[in-house]
Order: sequence, then C-alpha cells, then structure tokens
Amino acid sequence: MALKSAKNELEHKRQVVARLPELQAKVKEYEKLNPGIESHSIELLRTIQTKATLAKINITSYSPARSVTNEFFVEQLQTITVQGREPQIIEFLYQLGLSEALLRVRGLSLRPDATRQYLVGNITIAASYPRLSPETAVQPLTQRAFQQPSPPTHISATQTFSRAPIHLAQSNVPVAPPNPRYITNSTIITNQNLPKPR
Repeated sequence: MALKSAKNELEHKRQVVARLPELQAKVKEYEKLNPGIESHSIELLRTIQTKATLAKINITSYSPARSVTNEFFVEQLQTITVQGREPQIIEFLYQLGLSEALLRVRGLSLRPDATRQYLVGNITIAASYPRLSPETAVQPLTQRAFQQPSPPTHISATQTFSRAPIHLAQSNVPVAPPNPRYITNSTIITNQNLPKPR
C-alpha cells in the first residue's frame, strides 16, 4: 500500500516537472502583461512605513502582499498589524489619504490590548496602479506621422486681383465695407497698388 502511494506521488511529481516549461512560459507572459508588480509592492511598503512614522504608530508585522488584476488596474493588497493610540491610528489613516498613490483601506479590525492603553489590530491597505498591456501601451509612430505638412498657400505680390463688383442680396443688415488692405508674403498691398480694371 505504501509502495503504491509512493509510486503515485512520484508519477505526480513527474507530471509537474513535465509541465514546468509550460508553466514558466505562462509566468513570462503574465509578467509582460503586468509589468512592475514587484516594484508596486515595494513602493506600497515604503509608503506605509513612511506614513506610520509620521503618525507615530508601531507596525508589528506584515502579511504577504497579494495582487489582484482586472482589465484596467493592478490592485496591490497589503495587510499590516499595528499598535498605537486612537489619535495616532486616525492620523495614520489620514496620512494614507494624503498619499499621491491611489490608496484606500480595504479592511480594518481594532481592539484594545491587554493594558487597555493601546489599540491593536489589522489594517488591509489596497493600492491601485494602471495596468500596462500591449493594447494600452503607446503604439510606435507610423510613417504618416513623419510626413512633411503641406506648405501654406501664399498669394504672390504680382497676382492680379479681380475687381468685379459683388452683388449682395437686399437685406436690412448692414454690411461692412471690404478691407482695403491685403497682406501677402509680408507685403502690404493697398487698393491703389492693384491693377485698374479694364
């Protein structure tokens, strides 16, 4: 009986070892879709420690961080065990709200300690970071982006302007007279310089 159990366990381990390349490929693919998870965890821990120092509370332990991903965000969860007086814990929560990162308290459980002078308990802090994926990554510039824009159309200073009369429909709305000056190629041309109609 023991021999059969050992054989089954050995066979199971062989199957796991055989799947190792497949699992490693999946891990690499996951890391490409969710870059920076490890850096997010370190950043969250650093932020928590900084805010705890400002609030003067003691962090007695850290639970392993967890990551939850969705279509748009990577959510980092960190549970800590704290000890402090009520005003200090309130200050700590307030400092978390002032953080530049998107932080929020997911869970809070506090109770008096044995001396009934301090509060102890667990606080679960969630931090959300934008998820980077090939779909949301910045696409490379196309060749069209490097095409030279069409040059602006300039009116030559020697161009003949039509002096044909303009007929306006009868209206009670006053019409402003035409502008007697034309600016082309940084040259000011007045009506006196225009060719006379024939």
